[in-house]
Amino acid sequence: MNATTASIYQVNLYQWYIAELCICCVGALGNFLLLTVQFTQSRRQQKKGTSRLLTHIFVVEFLICAVHFPLHTNMVYTGQFGTWSSSACSYVHTAFIWTQYTGNWASFCMALNRLVAFRFRQYYDRWTRPYVYAVMIGAPWIFGFVLALPPALGAGGLYRLNKPWMNCSARSSDGSSFLAIAQAFGIYLPEILLLLMYADIFDKLRKDIFLPAIVLSLERSEDKNGAKVRRRNERVFFSQDKHHTLVKILLASSLWYCVCWIPQGVLSSTPLHEKYPLFHLGMKSVFVCGYAAKPIFFFSMSQFYRSGAGAVLSLLLKIVRSPSHQRPIKDHVR
Repeated sequence: MNATTASIYQVNLYQWYIAELCICCVGALGNFLLLTVQFTQSRRQQKKGTSRLLTHIFVVEFLICAVHFPLHTNMVYTGQFGTWSSSACSYVHTAFIWTQYTGNWASFCMALNRLVAFRFRQYYDRWTRPYVYAVMIGAPWIFGFVLALPPALGAGGLYRLNKPWMNCSARSSDGSSFLAIAQAFGIYLPEILLLLMYADIFDKLRKDIFLPAIVLSLERSEDKNGAKVRRRNERVFFSQDKHHTLVKILLASSLWYCVCWIPQGVLSSTPLHEKYPLFHLGMKSVFVCGYAAKPIFFFSMSQFYRSGAGAVLSLLLKIVRSPSHQRPIKDHVR
């Protein structure tokens, strides 16, 4: 599609461009707010491995929403008029695919951490050591880079400008199946494994009813130490409930990502995206929503993140309304 044919869809393309950037802004702001909540919690909470893994996921998804998607969106919009070269496409798409695969494997590592915590508690202490978390954060970047790099070098495929919008995407070369293999290991495998792990965790939670039983029995206890023991076990119970909520959030956000990615990932390999250019743009927007809407699950399902976000926003309002910000304006008016 060149400048002449692009003029047919010029209004639609511009509307999509604005809407896509708005979705990216929502996702970037949401992930930035999640990161702010993570960094403003207590030092004790920040040192926990689960918190570090979550922070890693938020950083990756913030990069995708704040950098990669806006850049790709701009390439699609301006690319109709020959603004971008194939070499620039290669660099941009390599970085995006690398970050996307990293995010998928980072989510897998988070699911693995939760599986060990719920299913294999006797081994969990070994998984809380610093070098284990260093591996769980560093390995996804290494593995994602290994999968994303070969097409950038022309091996097994190419990152190039493709029809109908001359957008930057991957295409196989010489009948190679490397791109399909890379996509299987970068997207399908980690997502399938983490969904299976979360399903196993929920099966465990469904059967694991001993904590509520402990709390109820202690509430009826007449022992002189019963109140102290009851309070301790109630704290354990509510702590477990918080972890259960986190698992629900992670499962819901992963299912949402799969629902948003599958249409774009599957239909992009069919003639439909060339036959119906606007349909292709719509699928790209759905894919962006797969990342942009993830913070909504954290804010809607977790009291911790709602309270943290409220505290951060209240602090920002106080700063904006403080006299130090208003005085220069008054002086200027005088």
